[in-house]
Amino acid sequence: MEQMIKVSVVDDHILLRNALSVLINNTGMCKVLFEANNGKELIEKINHGIIPDVLILDLYMPVMDGFTASIKIREFNEHTPIITLTATASEDIKDKLHEVGMQDYVIKPFDIDVLFSKMQRLLK
Repeated sequence: MEQMIKVSVVDDHILLRNALSVLINNTGMCKVLFEANNGKELIEKINHGIIPDVLILDLYMPVMDGFTASIKIREFNEHTPIITLTATASEDIKDKLHEVGMQDYVIKPFDIDVLFSKMQRLLK
């Protein structure tokens, strides 16, 4: 049996975060390691040694947004894939995602299969 993919879900919208966590946990191939409400909570958990295989991160959140969180994560972790959730994907946003160290994005509302295929591709 393959090892479970450990995922963190970071979004300030609790209903989206909870629903996404349930979908991820029901795949049989992934497990949500933790949820966070914003980038600051994410950084705190990672600093306490809780390291997921994949980060799913909203762009726009209070306290610390996804851009800032990604920059801070990349200061000490260059390898963990970051997939962002966004309502818009203009060319400016796409360029900025790569500049701050995010590997891919999924536009809300999203197809869960698209998210899973992006996670699998980034982990190969």
